Amino acid sequence: MGCSGRAKPTVRCWPTTPTPSPICADMWPIVHRTAVLSLKGFTDNRLPTFAAAMAFHMLFSLGPILIFSIAIAEPIVGRLLAEQAIVDAASEVLAPEHLEVVRKFAAESLFRGGGLAALLGFAVLVYSGTRVFVELDAGVDRIWQGHHARSYHPVMAGIRSRLLAVLLMLALGLLFLTVILTSIALSAYAGALRSFPLLGDWIGPAVSGVVRYGVLIFFFTLIYKWLPDARVRWRFALASGAVNALLFAAGNRALVLYFEVTQMGSAFGAAAGIAAVMVWVYWTSLTILIGAQIGRSLRDALEGRGLPRTAAAGDR
Repeated sequence: MGCSGRAKPTVRCWPTTPTPSPICADMWPIVHRTAVLSLKGFTDNRLPTFAAAMAFHMLFSLGPILIFSIAIAEPIVGRLLAEQAIVDAASEVLAPEHLEVVRKFAAESLFRGGGLAALLGFAVLVYSGTRVFVELDAGVDRIWQGHHARSYHPVMAGIRSRLLAVLLMLALGLLFLTVILTSIALSAYAGALRSFPLLGDWIGPAVSGVVRYGVLIFFFTLIYKWLPDARVRWRFALASGAVNALLFAAGNRALVLYFEVTQMGSAFGAAAGIAAVMVWVYWTSLTILIGAQIGRSLRDALEGRGLPRTAAAGDR
């Protein structure tokens, strides 16, 4: 049938349906399993509760974090430009009448006065700024609990959390400087970029967007790799970072619409600025925890293939 007489009967000469790639065949079950485990982990690990605790601590850590970021960028780009970059970034989400809180934080100096008072003030800033990362560490550890966790003495665990928090604050300041320098470079070559036909007006914003998104992914990936006591592979930390960056960007757009529709000023009065910042930091905290949960669920979905359903749910 469709073959010459010389061919062996077992040989088919007509086209056959191509066999799906194993990767494509496994893609949907992995996505489905990851989604199911993420939803289960969202409720089991009480992510909204942890996000609320992080938002509370962030209200006290936001000022020190901004102060440290400006202090790192100030020797390179100057204080005024660093402060303006902070305000411009916040203005993409917060309304102009809600920016006063951010401006007050950005106007503070890392060292005020001199001698012992300056050292004590610096120590308080470090403690306050790292508190939110310590709380984040607890939330991420809860998500990754039972997965090849490292064992530390309670005192060493506390020291480790603080040191990692300081490193993350420094990394955030350096990445903030990277974004500023990119904006300066794009502004300097704005005329040359516009000379490109058709795409001239799009190149600058596109490069700026890619750099900012890459910075977000890199910073969030460091959080998911460094903070957990569990040994998290880079690919799962990177997946969590990419998802978190997407949720962070989408959430910022949604919050802009929310602030435009709601009249927070009439509801909260003089505290409207603080309320707006709280809403923003709560969403940011929640996206960080959701990103960690998706990374853990993806790990369970990938490494749980071929195992019974009860075992594939994770090794908690």
